[in-house]
Amino acid sequence: MSGSKPDPQGCFVNAGLGILALPFYAIATVASTLVGPILMFLAFKNSSLSSFIWGIITFLIAGTLLRIAQAISSGQYKKIGDPKFWMGKDKTFKI
Repeated sequence: MSGSKPDPQGCFVNAGLGILALPFYAIATVASTLVGPILMFLAFKNSSLSSFIWGIITFLIAGTLLRIAQAISSGQYKKIGDPKFWMGKDKTFKI
């Protein structure tokens, strides 16, 4: 039976990265499921351009936070400053 020994330290590292990513996931989820749609609804209801713009900005910030959380939880946090990471040309999340 050939098997590799489990690496408990790696497990703790992954758990730690997951815990670090949780605030990013939480804020982005609330922003993209509650705040953004409410602002967009108010924009169309009151025909308010400022609410519409803030709704779009909220969705953009939420998407950025989700991308940062993905990078942190997968261990690719060093690539956050790389332009290829943000343009999608990096093979970080491609299957």
